[in-house]
Amino acid sequence: MSAAQPAAAADPAGYQNVRINEVTSSNSDTVELYNTGSTAVSISGWKMSDDSFSPQSFTPSAPTIAAGGFVTFNSPKGLGDSDKLVIYTADGTVVDRVEWATDGAKPAMARCGGDGTGAWVTTTTATTFGAANGSGCPSSIPSASQVRINEVTSDGADTVELYNGGTSAVSIGSWKYVDNDTSHTPVSVASSSPNATKIPAGGYVTFNSAPGLGDNDSLFLTDSSGNSVDSVTWATDGARPSDERCANGTGWFRTSTTATLATANSCSGAGGGGGGGQTGRLLGGGGSLTSGCTPEAPSGTGTAPAGTSAWPGGLDVTITDDVCAFTTSTGPEGRDVSGLAFDPANPSVLWAAKNKNWLYKLVKSNGKWVPDPAWSATGKQIRFAGGSGQPDSEGVTVGGNGHIYLPRNATTPTTPSRRTRSWSSTRPRAERH
Repeated sequence: MSAAQPAAAADPAGYQNVRINEVTSSNSDTVELYNTGSTAVSISGWKMSDDSFSPQSFTPSAPTIAAGGFVTFNSPKGLGDSDKLVIYTADGTVVDRVEWATDGAKPAMARCGGDGTGAWVTTTTATTFGAANGSGCPSSIPSASQVRINEVTSDGADTVELYNGGTSAVSIGSWKYVDNDTSHTPVSVASSSPNATKIPAGGYVTFNSAPGLGDNDSLFLTDSSGNSVDSVTWATDGARPSDERCANGTGWFRTSTTATLATANSCSGAGGGGGGGQTGRLLGGGGSLTSGCTPEAPSGTGTAPAGTSAWPGGLDVTITDDVCAFTTSTGPEGRDVSGLAFDPANPSVLWAAKNKNWLYKLVKSNGKWVPDPAWSATGKQIRFAGGSGQPDSEGVTVGGNGHIYLPRNATTPTTPSRRTRSWSSTRPRAERH
């Protein structure tokens, strides 16, 4: 059994957390890198190659990728309709690799369902280089793309675990995998494990890596058409005893305390592998504090009630609005909105209620929810039918008739009410119900 060459000591800290996140073989052949880690990573001197595996320098939009940040560059070497993209550190260590079949990267091939961790799919709308991929992703992810590399170990038999997070079985017998040695020929999953031909929905399949896995290595998985399915890279001892996704099947990688191959990941380790730890990150956001804006401090923490389940998603929290985005002419100022509801007829619209009498129509712009300037850039005040008063509305929902419904509380706590108000999204007038 042969193992991949160890990474050079000069590899920058956190390099294994940088993922190819989006790529296009059209026009400028643009590439987007994303940092899944909790600290910035220097990409100075990094190189790329296509399927020739001949590394070339590229000019990134920034020399460092912030935690949860994006960097883009135009490939100095044209990317073909059916091609590969490999990213290397300055010393030649493979960081990540993605492959696509004919037209698989037109308009782009992107990770969907989570930047850096989601499924590789061909996008159906405009590219989203330099921003989160969500808006460019298709409404549904193909079944085969729901399969994830879920756990891998460079100890003993160098075992790999795949997990099917979809709702139907997926045939994988003709799928292939390879480590970070570009001289190695990809190996079929079936040749490594004759029983590993299909993964049931919610199930696991394991196989032992034929080329062997080293202390500093990667694993790349492709489907029967040659399109990338998933990848993982780890630094020294990052896959000992194993490198596992936390949360199971969806999160980024971390070094485990105990390998849990063929079962749900324990997520009990101290970190340091692919993802470098289980501590969540606060990502995104923007804007700046303004006069009269005093954001409210967090509150309401306490012991979880008995019988509750752990949050099934990732640990990161992404801020999707600007600070002081909802400053209004009546207070309390600097406070966040108190109610949110998607329009069932148009999921690209999010309605927001701000206590005590403001309503916002929000739309997505550059990865953030912002007031729709076509409706009102500053929000609209809610009044009673007579044109005065504050309904003290804190919640909001959208009815099938397109009306916006808000609860009517009293402006003073001594006046009880169980009534709601209906607000036409096109006519700003409150109606009593």
